[in-house]
Amino acid sequence: MDWPPYSPYRTIGPPQSPQELWSLVEASWCVVRERGYVDRLFKSMPRRIRDVIANKGDFTKY
Repeated sequence: MDWPPYSPYRTIGPPQSPQELWSLVEASWCVVRERGYVDRLFKSMPRRIRDVIANKGDFTKY
């Protein structure tokens, strides 16, 4: 099966300037903050650390 040459789901190219990079970082950060993602990660850290200790540094479900 051939892939379409102009898929709307293709990856965006790298930023062309430091200003463009900063704009992309700011936009991404706003989305992450609005969804409460960082707060949930912060609140889950004690549980994550307990799991790492319980597994003696081995893999956890996270």
